Formats: sequence, C-alpha cells, structure tokens
Amino acid sequence: MSNRLLIDQEILKIQAKIEEASKALAEYKIVLKYLEQRRDEDGAEIVSGDNKSDEINPLDEFFPTSEKKPNFPDKIREIYSQLGDREFEVPNIAFLMQKKGIITEIDNNIKAKISTILAHDTKRGKLIRTFQGQGNTPHKYKIVGSAQGQLLVGEAESQKNEENSEGIIG
Repeated sequence: MSNRLLIDQEILKIQAKIEEASKALAEYKIVLKYLEQRRDEDGAEIVSGDNKSDEINPLDEFFPTSEKKPNFPDKIREIYSQLGDREFEVPNIAFLMQKKGIITEIDNNIKAKISTILAHDTKRGKLIRTFQGQGNTPHKYKIVGSAQGQLLVGEAESQKNEENSEGIIG
C-alpha cells in the first residue's frame, strides 16, 4: 500500500515537471515565431545577449537578463516586516538574521548596519521609534503599517501640532 502511494507521488511530480516543460516550450515557440516575423518584416538585426552595446534587445521582454537579488537592507526589511505588530530592537533583528543564516556572527559592525537601516526607514516613514534608547539601552521600533504603529504615528503628529500651536500663540 505504501509503495503504491510513493509511486503515485512520483507520478504526480513527473506530470508536474512535464507540464512545466510544456509551458516553457510553448513560450519558446512564441518567441521563435516573433523573431521570425521580425526578420521577415524588416530584416531587423537581432542583438545577442552577449553584446554590451546600448542597443535594445527584443528578447529582453521575454527573457529578462537579471533579477534584482535582495541586498543587506532588503533582508533587514524582510525580517522586520515578518514581525507584524510586535515591537523590536536591533538585537532582535540581528538574532533573527543569524537564525535564518543571513549572517554568521553578531558583532557591533552588523548591529551598526542594522541600526542605520532602521533609522533610515524611520525617517522615510516606514517605522516609528516607540522608545528612545540611550547608552546600552537600544531604541525600540514598530512598523508604521501595523495597527499600534498607526496609533503611535497619530499621537506623534498630534503632539507636533500641539507644540507648533503653542509656539505660535506664546
């Protein structure tokens, strides 16, 4: 009975691979037809992907040459975006990055980079600093899109408005 189940699973895997390969083949056929039409219409020269010139390659719309790989700041943002409504600090982000294998060791250099990104994202309005740390006490952050983060943004804006109105009157 278990052998039959294993065989059925393998059959499904192979069928999925065949379906995937069929779709890829259909895409290649479309590109081939497009290129043949272009050649027949105006004798257009097709630029190979190895050519480093500024010419537009008509194949680029079908086969993008490169995808953007996530850089270190993107990875930090990915980590904190998974925290949802939870408040977090630099050491929390560093620990999660180490746990996911993004970094191998937590040192002051890594913490400084994370702190810089969090401060930058706070200025850009993606995060709000919920606690102003100093010395060995780290700042605490929340995502602005979270429910509590939105309340904190509203409180901060009303506090600024009060301070501005007091400055005008006094």
